[in-house]
Amino acid sequence: GERLYSADAEENKRMKLYVYRMIATRLKERYPNAPLLIASWDLWMRWSPEEIRSLISELDPAQSVILDYTSDTKKDNNFTKWGVMGNFPWIFGILSGYEPNSEIRGYYDLTNERLSLAKSDDKCCGLVLWPELSHGDPFIIEYTAHNAWEKETPSISEQIERYCRDRYDGEICAEMTDVWQRFIPIAKTMAWSTNGEALEYDIFPFILGRARFDKSKADEYAKLLYPIAELKGDAIDVLCRLARMDISDTMLCRDAFDIARTILGRFANAAILNAQLLYAKSADKQELFDAMDRAYDVMDCLAELLGAHSDYSLFDTLEHLRSVTDTNPDFEKTLKNNAECMYCRGYVYENARYLYAPEAQALFDEVKRAVSSGKELDRDAVNEKAGQIKARYFQTALCDMTSQNKDFAKIALDAASVLKSISF
Repeated sequence: GERLYSADAEENKRMKLYVYRMIATRLKERYPNAPLLIASWDLWMRWSPEEIRSLISELDPAQSVILDYTSDTKKDNNFTKWGVMGNFPWIFGILSGYEPNSEIRGYYDLTNERLSLAKSDDKCCGLVLWPELSHGDPFIIEYTAHNAWEKETPSISEQIERYCRDRYDGEICAEMTDVWQRFIPIAKTMAWSTNGEALEYDIFPFILGRARFDKSKADEYAKLLYPIAELKGDAIDVLCRLARMDISDTMLCRDAFDIARTILGRFANAAILNAQLLYAKSADKQELFDAMDRAYDVMDCLAELLGAHSDYSLFDTLEHLRSVTDTNPDFEKTLKNNAECMYCRGYVYENARYLYAPEAQALFDEVKRAVSSGKELDRDAVNEKAGQIKARYFQTALCDMTSQNKDFAKIALDAASVLKSISF
């Protein structure tokens, strides 16, 4: 569905309409009781609301159902403009863990608002969560499970309270409820579909491509930076509170790591944006250099954090796999190839320590050289260093990459200290 059959947009849509018609006709002939489920991704990405309404007018509501797993998009092209409400069978869907984005994220209030509309529509015949990974956002999983059966749609704050009551015991419940309430605004600074209003992808795993240090983009850097930067106090508070907790409980441990890695991911992005903003504004050289050093420090803390839990380790994944089945001798290379590609560059310990941090250092060193000499950035030189970093990543065995630091409390406190040192 999302593929292009022609460079000409009209010809492409004519081809897709023809295919839809042929599939619907063939189903009626051979499998008259089979429903036709039409996924929304192509509609959301390549069609206009008018074109979608036209398509729906051709479909048989007794046969077809629109599976809209883009219901929480920020774009104007969403189900409220498609003519499905009160008119055509459809399913409300929440997209989670899109491409490499595995942390806690989302425009939860927008999702809540849209879900209330869906619950009030007799033509909405279901709710689905479309997660592109297994270990992602724990809150959205529980959110979906509850809202699939409830008529009312409580506020996000109320749903956080319920989430914590169901998840934690005793005194830790009240503490974690407050932690989540302070943390969720940080999580909400990124979503899979922001319509350009905020970051959709982390910068730090793709720093060479997404940190351009462009002097013409000061306004853009500021726009993306400040919504995260203004939450620095809450981020520090949450990290310090998590550090004081006994996280020996498996569920609490997992949540503590998920919350902490999300915070460090956000502030790695913010620190990189801050450095770019200072560069674009031709700020004091030492201020710029210090900002890049702090950005590297945040990324270093993130690598330490990911190395302290087996869920984020390629090596532990490989060892677990080897413990239950035979594996191809080259499968380690396959794991690395998958983890290193654009679609999967996320919260992976080996990547964070052996790719993201060295790539950031290579870029920051070049910016320092260029600023000190009054010359332009030499992207070719950075790319050459990046090639060497990638080669070392593939040449180094996973068993030689393991982290020895498993002290969550110390890592969280060190990270809080680094955030305190950053001036936005």
